[in-house]
Amino acid sequence: MHDLIYIHDDIAKHMARIFLESVCSPDDTVGDLKKLISAQTGTKWDRIVLKKWYTIFKDHITLEDYEIHDGMNLELYYN
Repeated sequence: MHDLIYIHDDIAKHMARIFLESVCSPDDTVGDLKKLISAQTGTKWDRIVLKKWYTIFKDHITLEDYEIHDGMNLELYYN
């Protein structure tokens, strides 16, 4: 399944939108998604933090469990 996930990058105190098209399935974990983002951005995957409002997504939980789906907006931070 091809998902288009929108990521907001707040590292430079501005809202630059990064559009990532990644091949993932609902059974993939947040850690898997972070590795795909890492491959496209050049940032180490374990330094990436994905959030939605006040929820920090944990690496071992699946996208389906967090109800992350096609076209969803997420926040991207660097640790």
